[in-house]
Amino acid sequence: MKGYWRPTGHSGIGKACGMSHCIELWPAAHFSVLHGTGFGISNQVLFKTMINMITQYEVPSLLKEELPKISGDNYPSRITMDLYKSMQCFSDYTRSAVLDHNLHLAKKCFSLAGKLYRQGDKMVKNVIENTFVFSFTSFMPSDRVEKLILQSMIPATLYAVYMKQVMGSGC
Repeated sequence: MKGYWRPTGHSGIGKACGMSHCIELWPAAHFSVLHGTGFGISNQVLFKTMINMITQYEVPSLLKEELPKISGDNYPSRITMDLYKSMQCFSDYTRSAVLDHNLHLAKKCFSLAGKLYRQGDKMVKNVIENTFVFSFTSFMPSDRVEKLILQSMIPATLYAVYMKQVMGSGC
């Protein structure tokens, strides 16, 4: 879903559609007048933004779109707003890919999880940490070589969260 630019009608300031993925642009001269900074750079634009933040409401449909075969018995048949249920299904789907040694699919799942973690809002990040990353222990191989192969597929940010969880639990 793309945002659109809509002028607000006062002092030449425009505002995007209001969704989290849109950008609000403020002319620098107006910014300096409003906030008393005293610098007036007339042709520059300051960005106040939350670019492409993925919300909890977008995750279930994004998972379904990126991984069409995720629709198993546990995945909601209709688009639902239950982020935890969708993330649990995503975790199970990823675990199945790893245990079946489907490395291409596992890498795709980890990449998607990394994208959701990087671009997700706070709620999405929390659910990924508490559901998806927490599930790593259930499928992390004991064999050193297999473990290294799997680690190479997991985005560094997610693996750091996993290590923090493991170290915090005393495992």
